[in-house]
Amino acid sequence: MSMLDQTTALSLIAAISPANDAAAKPSVSDVVAWAVSRWKAEVANRPLNNVHRRALDDAWRQMIRFGGGDPVALLGPAHDDLAAVQNAKAEARRREAFNSLPDDYEVN
Repeated sequence: MSMLDQTTALSLIAAISPANDAAAKPSVSDVVAWAVSRWKAEVANRPLNNVHRRALDDAWRQMIRFGGGDPVALLGPAHDDLAAVQNAKAEARRREAFNSLPDDYEVN
């Protein structure tokens, strides 16, 4: 068994090291595509009232923005926007139900 000299060992390490290989570095579009796929896996199917949905939505959207992507174009409206629409619809249903009560209706 022979020992490698330091120069040969360093060149072998450099040859197999992904940190020094430009082809192994992911492109920005790969990062954005990965973040979109993770958002779809972790956030898309959670109900709006799930306690973790907002935090996960914000985190993956931040990752997409960091990669240069547009999260609204790639994923649609943010959690807060969807929740605001849902709350507005619920409030409209409550008002409609209240307004449909007869004028002489009394609450005991």
